[in-house]
Amino acid sequence: MSCVSLGDSYNDSWAYLENFVQVKLNAFVKDLPESHIDDLEYLLNYEPVKISAEERLKKAKMSELVNIIPFNIDSRIIDRMIEIYGHSDNYYSANGWVKEAIVFVFEFSPEHVENIIEVASKNSQIIHSNEYPRLIRAIRSKNIISEDKLNGLLKDNDMEDLVVIASPKVDEQI
Repeated sequence: MSCVSLGDSYNDSWAYLENFVQVKLNAFVKDLPESHIDDLEYLLNYEPVKISAEERLKKAKMSELVNIIPFNIDSRIIDRMIEIYGHSDNYYSANGWVKEAIVFVFEFSPEHVENIIEVASKNSQIIHSNEYPRLIRAIRSKNIISEDKLNGLLKDNDMEDLVVIASPKVDEQI
């Protein structure tokens, strides 16, 4: 039985569980096995185990998080992904992050885009990686933020080489 069906069916039953059972369930969530990581999103929003789920999220690896189905994903999971990206210590890991996270781009909020550009600006392994421009192109293609705002963020973070200047439309009747 998945956590989702358990929580939906027994949402009010938590108060009736013995204290030791509540403690064991919280301990399980805190050390949630990778095989159950797809339930993390639900657990982050289930009040009785929320704190344990947040602790588990803090130690989640990118290889675990990419197993979560990218559909209406909790923004805290994307925040954790971005945090992991910021700690890329070589081009290989920065490129690998983009390859794994690119499927989540449509879930990015404007704040996520700002955070990605900010962490990239502070990490030469990201900004000079081969896949970072691909990530920016994907963000641009999804219109998460306006072209002007994206270009402004890139300029403000010394990434002028990724700025796209829109060409003025020429009247075809000339």
